[in-house]
Amino acid sequence: MQNGFPLDNFEIEDADTAAVEIAAEHLRHGRSAAAKSILQEILKRIPNHSGALNCLAAEALMRGDTKKSEEILGIALRSNPKDVVAIVNLGQLHLQNQRLSEARLCLERAEALAEWTPALNVLRINLLAADGQIEAATRLQREALSNDPKNAENYYNLGVLLTKGMHYQEAEESFQQAIFLRPAYREAWHNLGNLQARSGRLKEAIFSFKRALLLLPGDPASISALVDVLIQNGRASEAEEEAKRGLVVVPGAVLSTLALGRAQLALGRKQEALAQFASTVRAAPDHPLPLVSLARGFSALGNHAKAADAALMACRRPGGQSFCYFAVELLLKAGRFKAAWDLLKENTTIDFADAAQVSVLLPEKILEFLSLAPALMAAPEIMDKAVTFLPTPDTIEAERLLAQNGFSPQEDPSAAQACTIAALVAKLSPDPNAATLKPLQPDPNKLTAWRKALANHAKPVIALAF
Repeated sequence: MQNGFPLDNFEIEDADTAAVEIAAEHLRHGRSAAAKSILQEILKRIPNHSGALNCLAAEALMRGDTKKSEEILGIALRSNPKDVVAIVNLGQLHLQNQRLSEARLCLERAEALAEWTPALNVLRINLLAADGQIEAATRLQREALSNDPKNAENYYNLGVLLTKGMHYQEAEESFQQAIFLRPAYREAWHNLGNLQARSGRLKEAIFSFKRALLLLPGDPASISALVDVLIQNGRASEAEEEAKRGLVVVPGAVLSTLALGRAQLALGRKQEALAQFASTVRAAPDHPLPLVSLARGFSALGNHAKAADAALMACRRPGGQSFCYFAVELLLKAGRFKAAWDLLKENTTIDFADAAQVSVLLPEKILEFLSLAPALMAAPEIMDKAVTFLPTPDTIEAERLLAQNGFSPQEDPSAAQACTIAALVAKLSPDPNAATLKPLQPDPNKLTAWRKALANHAKPVIALAF
């Protein structure tokens, strides 16, 4: 899903068309203030101007002010309840805030007024993606691209969907094509950097994130991503300077403050980092990310009890379920095994009663794998069932580590029956005081690589738990 409203599809048929289009171009290049000035001038003369109101709503959303964006769209719709662009933009706003039912209502209302518009099609595609129908969404996006192959947003949106579908190489090519068509496409530079960082091409990723920041100085998301790759590249001091520079441009930005804390943590200044993390919890108490960062800070200081408490609080925040396995890791470190298994059960459901064997989908994140793999190794004995696994290109290292530790389950090509390793462990809920859970040991010849993968962890996570 794209980060804002489509800026190429305003339905404007009045004398101020050119001015609105200039404002939209300013927004594409991250020049929010210039766009806002033009739009406010139009609205002084024509308070209910549809194009100006929709573009101003996009400007507010670009600044992260979703409440103001929704308010402006409300003004547009009160003036013209049949404003399809405003209805679609409101649907996108609902979607970004996880209000799927409201977004679907907006789509139905827009479809009743107009059979097809590019913006309406984007909303339709984004709703499919939000429902987990990535292949269907990608197919529709490819159709949109074939109908308008010179539209940079079509390539960008395709890249986002391909990333979600784990087609990373093709996604990267899509973002590159979007940049070719629109060299100042900030979001495409940012997402390209994410893919480059993911494949370990850190210098390329640093270049891409810096290009994104040239187009929108101080953007907290790009500051955060740039800081992370600089730290991975062994340039923590430079990372700290970039975070501070971002906070000068956008004072108090939560993501930039968290990035500054991570840089200070990498430099060994743990108390300073903890103070940064704590300040973001106060600034954004309902968001899980500051609490997750606070948990990392406590963990770095060796206070696993407070770290586990902060991680559990993060899981209870809206959208915090994705941090479940991180919280489980900290609960294991703190020796709170029952709480760890209970948390897994809350987030996984599966029944193995009638299955002759269990097929497991290995996790891509290595820390999640290390935290739970010993229980996987004990599963055949505990359950008296054969355990198979579903291999993927992103789990080769996990498979190799299992083999090195004497556990080589049979490969199972059937993804339909595979469960996550977390679901398996939640079902087993092994008692570490009774079950024999052998800790994983990395290959001695690859200790340097493992230390890098484990970041600030002194030794394999599971060795701390069992």
